[in-house]
Amino acid sequence: MELERPEFWAGWLVRMWDLAGEEERRVADWFGLEPADGDAAWDRHLDGDCELLVPFGDGHGVAVTSLELPTERGTEFQLRHPDWRRHLPLATVDRYMARRHGVAVCQAGPGLAWAELVRLAAAPSAGHPVSGAHQPVPEVHRAAHRLLLLLPVVGDAAVPTAAHGLVEHALASVGVPDRAAGPTARYLLDRPVFPATRWSTSDDRGWWRRRAGGGLPRCATEGSPRSGTPGTLGLNGAQAERLARALGA
Repeated sequence: MELERPEFWAGWLVRMWDLAGEEERRVADWFGLEPADGDAAWDRHLDGDCELLVPFGDGHGVAVTSLELPTERGTEFQLRHPDWRRHLPLATVDRYMARRHGVAVCQAGPGLAWAELVRLAAAPSAGHPVSGAHQPVPEVHRAAHRLLLLLPVVGDAAVPTAAHGLVEHALASVGVPDRAAGPTARYLLDRPVFPATRWSTSDDRGWWRRRAGGGLPRCATEGSPRSGTPGTLGLNGAQAERLARALGA
């Protein structure tokens, strides 16, 4: 799997954070690589396991699918569960691809609060089928890989100071030298893919908790797939509660 190679992560950061020119060169330098190394690893990813799965509690999972086709491009993040009738959008990141191909940006997010990212990065991930596909989707189990794959879709006004250490450790685990891991973590956290926002389980009238599925956090940013009620997501109350528990609510 390409995730075991630092070249993949160089290509991943460039595309998720939409970096070019000197910034793209900076990412390559963090890993001790050339920009072309990240591009080559990304091409191999698209030709091979362009879909990855981050399984988490109670049979849920986040599918991360990257495409670069004439009609479909970018990286989509979807929530999945074998009991659901359809996959649910979590976020879409495509600014890099849109700029590269000269088309309109169609990003949507954020999809996770910081505390949810930490929960998913460390979540037990074995023992429950998620995709239900004939060809199993490659699963991601290493905590550092899970954190860095899902970090782009975080948008949270309450990111704690401890976040820097977690991201620094993850970067060191995928090939960034210790001397560069700290500054790299700061760079990424100071330039989030999605702006900081609020997450809550109730609106001003408490309607969300009483009537819309209990503790599933709702994103305050319009345009986020998680800004609506569980019903608009296609979840009934029981499914929303199970997802909320799996996310740590």
